[in-house]
Amino acid sequence: MATVFKRTEVLAMRGERLRRVHVMLGVVASLQLLPWVLSGIYFAFSSIEEVRGEHLEVSRPVFDIDANTVLPLADALAATQGTEIVGASIEIVRGAWSWVLEGADGTIHYVGEDGLPLQTMSRAHAEEYLAKDLGVDVQGARYSYLSQPVEAERFTYRGGRLPAWRVDLADDAGTSVYINAMTGKVERIRTTSWRWFNFMFMLHSMDYEDRSDFQNPLLRSLAITSLLVVVTGLVLSYRVRRRRDASA
Repeated sequence: MATVFKRTEVLAMRGERLRRVHVMLGVVASLQLLPWVLSGIYFAFSSIEEVRGEHLEVSRPVFDIDANTVLPLADALAATQGTEIVGASIEIVRGAWSWVLEGADGTIHYVGEDGLPLQTMSRAHAEEYLAKDLGVDVQGARYSYLSQPVEAERFTYRGGRLPAWRVDLADDAGTSVYINAMTGKVERIRTTSWRWFNFMFMLHSMDYEDRSDFQNPLLRSLAITSLLVVVTGLVLSYRVRRRRDASA
């Protein structure tokens, strides 16, 4: 009788320890699960087109390129003054075709139909192309010229080509438009909605540094902790059910 009682007491102690572990793990997991769920709800009710600013873009006309008028590649390469080129393509740039040459060092060279390198756009030209591509009111807008990567822009203009013009519109949406200073192309559109989305994505991915790594240690730790919460919860539920069945 004493042996049975001792065994029951040991099982009860183990059950209490398991319950405490389950509660502690649950508290730790909930610290991240709450913002994870809230950010997931935000994603579910957000329009990704609006977040990306696609509703502001204007469709561009399609241009046909006459192969007989295209500058020979050899002449375009000569305009780069001996730079090692690893890639070449023809694109419509500022309403006319242009050679787009990629250097071995990652730089991009634009050579126009006259065989001369394209120069960066002035603020006036940036304003002109902004009105053409988006048809927005540029009155009161603030212009910033980006020639080198800027730490403050590492999320908003990630992977964007430089040099570029950043244009902050005086609108209620907090719109910032990034225009390629060589091509006049709108590279990025950032609004307050996008900034909230990016912030929520940081919470969801638990990548508080780069906001792009879904395999970071914090996220892995949460996944393992959540699994342990589920496993310990199932074990506790099983033990409670057995205990009820035994006492019935």
